[in-house]
Amino acid sequence: MLLLTLVASCIVWLVLGAFAGYLLQQRSLANNAAVTDSSATEKTAASGDNTKASSSPPNTKRKERRSRAVLGAVGGTGRPTPSNDELEELRLKMVLVVRKDMPLTAGDVAAQASEAAVAVIAKTLYSGATNPSWIDWYNWWSLFGVAKITLRCPDEQSFNELLQAVQTRKLPYSVVASNAVLALGPAPAEELDPITGTLKLLS
Repeated sequence: MLLLTLVASCIVWLVLGAFAGYLLQQRSLANNAAVTDSSATEKTAASGDNTKASSSPPNTKRKERRSRAVLGAVGGTGRPTPSNDELEELRLKMVLVVRKDMPLTAGDVAAQASEAAVAVIAKTLYSGATNPSWIDWYNWWSLFGVAKITLRCPDEQSFNELLQAVQTRKLPYSVVASNAVLALGPAPAEELDPITGTLKLLS
């Protein structure tokens, strides 16, 4: 139980730290978009182009541009956020898989699981237009519980099979340098369970 508590605590704080950085990035981009739009509106008014100015209220136009600026910078498909019921059905989660054949202390597992979790989030946030669904999953996961689960696999062969499977399904993942921990997701359960569904909880 001590091991699970250490791992969960480290991961929660580091994941929340990464999410806070992501929100700050969004806020900065939104502010820049608002300033740019304000300047453009003032130039339009100064030139006497009343037709264009009256076709869309400045505040509405600014909100639309701000949304596009944030979405374009972060990525995503542009799909609306699902309802709570739909999010429950998706069962979005991050899965951490730890090899049991390696001589890891509780501190080692906590440190390497945290490293893998932060790395997979960074990979997701910077995937941009290449993997827009990853961004959607991350955003929805962040809004609905930030579920995480830590599992164990018996040996290196099983670990490599998991890695190959996640690469084939083109899901977000990260492996620490020691090949001791694999982080998957956040992604829907229907994507992750075929890969990790037979593994047991880390204990």
